[in-house]
Amino acid sequence: GNAGLAQDALNWAQNEAPQVGKMPGLEPGFAGCFLLLRNWPKLLNATASGPWPGNEYVRHAYRAKACREQNLANYVESEWQAAINAAVKEGERARTYLTWLARMAKEWKWPLEEEKALWAVVGLSTRATWALEVLYRRYLDEKNTLGIRRVAVHLLQIDPSNERAQNDFAMASVLLNHEADKAREMAFALHRKHPE
Repeated sequence: GNAGLAQDALNWAQNEAPQVGKMPGLEPGFAGCFLLLRNWPKLLNATASGPWPGNEYVRHAYRAKACREQNLANYVESEWQAAINAAVKEGERARTYLTWLARMAKEWKWPLEEEKALWAVVGLSTRATWALEVLYRRYLDEKNTLGIRRVAVHLLQIDPSNERAQNDFAMASVLLNHEADKAREMAFALHRKHPE
């Protein structure tokens, strides 16, 4: 499987072509091998020094994974935030890199880190409606009223006439007793428009 291929690649680089293993730019590949092999100490060691130009977000994400797997919980949050910060600094590629971070967090079953990466996508562009939809479905499943309200606020910034967002904003705001007067006005307006 993939772990066998990863081990073969490492063996080749270390034994057959050691000069290749020292070439700059290959660090993410070697670290990826340690990730596949679940060799957390070697992954942590492989990601210790940077920067990895264009891949600094990967380095920090892998460090966060290695730290969590070795029960070094104090470092996980700061490494994950460093991964997000590094991705955001990548200009046009930032959204792609943040999406990769969200996907990795989901694969690793890290819901809070996935959420942070998705909100970072939204922070880059309020028009990142796909990220808002993922967050919305998640918050609905979790019955997370505050999260639903937060998504509704962003959707209303994109399109103030979005009736689903108006309804969600109104219901969540009343339940949370936050901007309740504004929420009631919005709910009454929706009711007048759709009395059924």
